[in-house]
Amino acid sequence: MKNKIFNLLIFFLFAIPFIAFSNNILTTVDELDFNGNYSKALKILVENNNSSDPDLKIIWRIARETYEMAENSSSKDDKIEFYNQGIEATKPFINIDYGDERDRAEIIHWYAVNYASKMKDLGVFGGRESLNVVPNVFKLMDRCIEIDPIYASAYFFKAKLQEDVPFFLGGDKFEMAVNYQKVLQYAEDKEKFFYLVDIAKSFYNRNWSVKKKEDAAKKKDDYTSDGTPQDLRDREYAYQLFLKAKELYDSSKKHSKRDIDKYKELIKLIEEMKE
Repeated sequence: MKNKIFNLLIFFLFAIPFIAFSNNILTTVDELDFNGNYSKALKILVENNNSSDPDLKIIWRIARETYEMAENSSSKDDKIEFYNQGIEATKPFINIDYGDERDRAEIIHWYAVNYASKMKDLGVFGGRESLNVVPNVFKLMDRCIEIDPIYASAYFFKAKLQEDVPFFLGGDKFEMAVNYQKVLQYAEDKEKFFYLVDIAKSFYNRNWSVKKKEDAAKKKDDYTSDGTPQDLRDREYAYQLFLKAKELYDSSKKHSKRDIDKYKELIKLIEEMKE
């Protein structure tokens, strides 16, 4: 009994410094990511990624940074290279059944984001290959939601797909709205500004009337509405969301690089709606 207690004490003495070291790395990386220093964040993550004892929190962050670097690159070849790096980092872990649920969902999500973005840049979404690619991405998002039902990013990505792809591939602008409402329900406070802007843009583009929303709901067995205000046209609702996003941004004292860029887009959109 004494030996077991002694062994446990030794384990914790060694484990605590390691956990603290790991947390310090993640804190540093997340701060770099927040400020738009994606390249430096990726470098630190790769240097601390132990392939013999992988840390899921490091794995999905690698794919997050590769996606950001791809999105900020003007070279198609560089974009594909970054997407591939994110895919390769996460793919071995998308079917695991161990670890923290949110980390598992993050891994699947960032794998799918890099994978879908690569396919889109290669033009696959417009070709015959999309018949396999798009359903696979939908399955990945459904798996995310199964693992972590309050993971907002999965609902957001699924809604974007439902908005962008044709009906025969799973496109559905009613279901898109349903999933966007779940994003707004489950999103963490630090995420809401970014989501609000993009969700408002989607409803502005859908541009359904009150009657069209009612008619669409009647065709659905599982819903009485798509979750949006039933007395507002889509563009009226979009304008409300734009203003809510602006209020949220203006009330915050600290903004990420992503949010700063998104705010510039938001102001332009609000001005255009006033014209």
